[in-house]
Amino acid sequence: MPSIRLVAVDLDGTLLNDQKLVSPADLAALQAAAARGIFAVIASGRIFSSVLPLSRAIAAGQPYLSSNGALTGWNDREGFSRTALIGDDLVRFVLDEAAAALGPSRRLHLHLLNGAMAHLQGPGLPKSWPAGETHLALPPDALAPAARGQCLKFVIWAGERPEGLRTLRQKLEARGLSVASSWAGNIEVMASGIDKGEALTALAATLGLSMGQVMALGDNENDAGMFRAAGLPVAMGNATPEIKALARDATLDNNHGGVAAALKKHLNL
Repeated sequence: MPSIRLVAVDLDGTLLNDQKLVSPADLAALQAAAARGIFAVIASGRIFSSVLPLSRAIAAGQPYLSSNGALTGWNDREGFSRTALIGDDLVRFVLDEAAAALGPSRRLHLHLLNGAMAHLQGPGLPKSWPAGETHLALPPDALAPAARGQCLKFVIWAGERPEGLRTLRQKLEARGLSVASSWAGNIEVMASGIDKGEALTALAATLGLSMGQVMALGDNENDAGMFRAAGLPVAMGNATPEIKALARDATLDNNHGGVAAALKKHLNL
């Protein structure tokens, strides 16, 4: 097997523990990999403004993938190297179909290219947001205008109609949208053909790497694309059965240094 030159690491359920913190051991392992010239790539469903601080904590000069592959950037460069937006007509389609399938208890969150998160007004939203982040709580008719030419990804929670999520997913996929899930009770919607695997493959090609030189660590369905693409997919101990079935190896869970353990095993750190 070719030597690993790029490690792609999911955040929630992988690099982040259940308290949403990065352990010192996991961070040190990624820093050691970067110091050896191995690309340490955060590959997350989170918006880029949330990914960047964690990427920069590893090392400067690292690429990152955010919004499930809808955006690729470098943590020491302005702008983005690649974006895939959901068209405005499809944004309206998603909003209408989510309302019809899930009703008023649905929760919607939109990742925008300007770095903001747009949220459907309603119960369940935090009373305050982390400093430095931009969040917009909007009524239903204001979401499409806010997302015009800006929408990278939807996160949709079923609310009181979980049975409607399956129907909604089928309708969105029938329109060619890419749909995944990062947690029970939600779906995440991207532009056609977009997922972490597609974005990781494009990044590797840009860097002149084969996919055999790529290692990926993850835990949930939205990591499936990069597990199918990477030469060495490694499942966290807390991963779903689907992800474990796609993996070539497994490591400890996200609360016990699973990332560090995998890097030490496969990169001889």
